[in-house]
Amino acid sequence: MALSCLSVIVREDAMRGLQLTPTLIKNGYVRHLVDSIATDDEALVRLLQVGRQSLRSLYLFQAKLTLFMRLAMSEVGSRTLQVLRVVQKLIDMKLWSEPPSELFVASLIADNRQPSQSPADRYLTALDCALSLCLALCSNAFGMGSECVNQILFFVALHSEMLSQCLRVDATKSDRRSTTLSLAAALVAHCYPTHSSDQNLPSADSKIGRLFGQLRERCNVAELVEIKNRPKNDLNTSAFSDVGLFLKRNTPLRNMTLL
Repeated sequence: MALSCLSVIVREDAMRGLQLTPTLIKNGYVRHLVDSIATDDEALVRLLQVGRQSLRSLYLFQAKLTLFMRLAMSEVGSRTLQVLRVVQKLIDMKLWSEPPSELFVASLIADNRQPSQSPADRYLTALDCALSLCLALCSNAFGMGSECVNQILFFVALHSEMLSQCLRVDATKSDRRSTTLSLAAALVAHCYPTHSSDQNLPSADSKIGRLFGQLRERCNVAELVEIKNRPKNDLNTSAFSDVGLFLKRNTPLRNMTLL
């Protein structure tokens, strides 16, 4: 609850002149929260085990990343999250190393919009939160360093097998995995250039490059065009409305406090 309240305050602070956010950064609160992702990881790994368990760790992770999304909507917040390498912290999570086997089957995974006792649904909920944070970072008006761009693409590539399976079964709107596909496709559309000589990026004819191409084709460009073309200084109208609208449409939890 405290993190959710702080998220609301940070959003209002960004829209009213940034008085609180620099203090949170200067006093080390943001660094502490970013570093605590490793602790969240341990709890989330346990949460994937079969059996009825409290979803507290999942809700805490969700609230923390929602706060980071809000921070990413201000220049000082976005720069700080990049300096603290928040995407690398997500990459390092052991949670992603063994996705539940249900994610690789062709049968429907029902989209009930609430985290259930299914390990697959819990995994996707955590993954969608992480992808949403990456999208908030790359959709703001302040740009990203090349390191952060490469980290985001690497994070998407970590889930290449699952994303490829989702594309093969053509996950529909009623399939829980369709949300994850939409978020991954939006990230690729933002971060992966159609033509690039950057040696740090996968080539278009590589396995990952072909997957990125498929995701780019799937992405609904109409939903992203205003984000890509918005004025650089239009923080209040663009960063919060366009990105917030996209995340609300593509994030699975109704009770997730978004932009």
